[in-house]
Amino acid sequence: MALVKKTFTLGLDDCKIYPIKSDTETEYKVDTGIDVPTVQSINIEFEVDEKELFGDEQVRDMYSKAKKVQWTIECGELDLDVQKALMGGAVTASGSTPNQQQRYGYTLGVLNNYVQIAAKINYTDELNDVGDLHIHILKAKVNKNSFSEASDEYGTVSFGGNGINTTYNFSAGRALYYTINETGSELAPVVSA
Repeated sequence: MALVKKTFTLGLDDCKIYPIKSDTETEYKVDTGIDVPTVQSINIEFEVDEKELFGDEQVRDMYSKAKKVQWTIECGELDLDVQKALMGGAVTASGSTPNQQQRYGYTLGVLNNYVQIAAKINYTDELNDVGDLHIHILKAKVNKNSFSEASDEYGTVSFGGNGINTTYNFSAGRALYYTINETGSELAPVVSA
């Protein structure tokens, strides 16, 4: 029996950021994944360029083409390595016990890095033999990054941005993958062969 092409989902079980090492016409490689700790949500939308031809008091034609993938991730922990992967900057350690420090430093004006975003949802449609769902945004840059803290509540980190086509020509698509797996598997990046 062929695997179904639809599934319901519940819960976001894993999310990783993979810094892109190379994206050329001949190869697409990423660095080791960095776990997004206590990931709570991922939101994906398409930004669409749309135009209408209006005449004779009616819409005569509509032009519609996706320009980019917009994404937002929210998590419950501030991770300095995730910040470095998304924004650039540096993480430095100093001191010795009991006065150790880990510091993330960033200088305005530095170009943000390209990354691959990967997410995994384990709870899916078991009645139709679905193991899990993997989501990949193949080439993304952050354009918003915030940390929020309020008294009596846990802090949250939210970041988002845009995904575009890779230079490497993957045969199945170059911007976004939703992959329904019959058997659940570990989250892994999409790379060229």
